[in-house]
Amino acid sequence: MTAPSLERANRHFIDARVRWADVDVELARQTPRVLDLLREACLVEAYLPVFLGRMMAIFWDDIDATSSFTIEAIEAHVHFEVLRRYLEKVGHRPISDAEIVAVRRRGRRAVSSDPIRELVNFMGTEHFAAYFFATLAQDAAEPVLKDVLREFSAEEEVHSRFAMDLLAARLARDPGLLPAIVEHARSFRHVGAYALGRLTAVREDDIAPILALNRKYEALLGRPLSDYLVGEPGP
Repeated sequence: MTAPSLERANRHFIDARVRWADVDVELARQTPRVLDLLREACLVEAYLPVFLGRMMAIFWDDIDATSSFTIEAIEAHVHFEVLRRYLEKVGHRPISDAEIVAVRRRGRRAVSSDPIRELVNFMGTEHFAAYFFATLAQDAAEPVLKDVLREFSAEEEVHSRFAMDLLAARLARDPGLLPAIVEHARSFRHVGAYALGRLTAVREDDIAPILALNRKYEALLGRPLSDYLVGEPGP
């Protein structure tokens, strides 16, 4: 259980972000699939302190990276607390501390010591998280949740850009990293899958976020990622 003083601090911090008194509980319950996806996202956010702790250790001597991961850790904590409390408020499958610990236990050994692999996975994860929250905001019926999810989407896009900038800086220092970036992009794994295994698609067969990620790789690598994945790029 959360210590009383920590719980008060968390609630004070979160109360500034969400209009809790305006949440329409009955309206929220009309979209159970949205709430199920919120629950899955909450568990992913609950795992992120383990992932980010490992990232801080890998990048301990990179000031820009540790600054970025610190911001990400704070915002991930907010996402976790808001989603967990929202589920509690609307009475939809509240998440226990034991479940969070179990998720963290499953994923704690999945983070490698390869900085490029983890940056590539982090960049893609946050990119797809931005799409996930934006799409879920469209599907949500409850207005407070819509606003929260739009804010989360914008923050996740910033996190994806953090990772992209860190990869760009390393690639500028060492152009020989390009094949490794391409290979890890080819074998991309969502960070949430480290702890949860299979993740639920917010939309089936939607290639829009994949095309958008390809454009990011084009900015990073000078060519669309698809050029590298289908064979060696031309001159």
